[in-house]
Amino acid sequence: MKRDMIYLIVFSIGLLPQTLQAADMIRFQAVTDSSSRIQIDGTSTLHDWTVISQVAGGYIEMAAYVWDGALFNETSMSDTAVVPATVHVEIPVLSLQHDEDNDGLEERMYKALKSKEHPAITYHLTIGRRLPSTSMEKVRVVGSGNLTIAGFSRYIDLTIDLIRMSDKRLKVVGETSLKMTDYNIKKPKAMLGMIRTGDEVTIRFEWVTERSK
Repeated sequence: MKRDMIYLIVFSIGLLPQTLQAADMIRFQAVTDSSSRIQIDGTSTLHDWTVISQVAGGYIEMAAYVWDGALFNETSMSDTAVVPATVHVEIPVLSLQHDEDNDGLEERMYKALKSKEHPAITYHLTIGRRLPSTSMEKVRVVGSGNLTIAGFSRYIDLTIDLIRMSDKRLKVVGETSLKMTDYNIKKPKAMLGMIRTGDEVTIRFEWVTERSK
């Protein structure tokens, strides 16, 4: 009986850090207004093109102590320190729109991105590393995670700025370039192949989240 009690105490102590860790996590949910903006810029043999979305779902989870002071306080978190956070972003493919869609770019883009089979572009980041910063409201972080487009995933590094808008709002800002062929995407074309899009595109984003708990 005494031995069983000792095992129970040891087991409970082993679970304690995990319980505290779960309790100390906070979540920021993507806002549902039009505060966010995702922009994709590309080229073609006819002209440059841009599509924009103001819809980006998802969340950010981080340890409470990071948000409550360590992340934006250069004295409490060393430069290049690991940031314990998880980021998950979802962009509906059909929310990407072209301001002047006179040449049917949207429909060809939706088809190339396989929107029916894979309706969202997703990015899931699990590791972040803080870069040197002197600002109390903005911190630069390098994250690593899976970017999934048209059902094809690649593990990429992404540099982002975390901007503390208020006690409850956090904005994520950044940009990255990629090649469509890296994601097995057939480059859209028109007029029997006379107009072809370039392979490389640039994604720029401003994603606003709000603390939910």
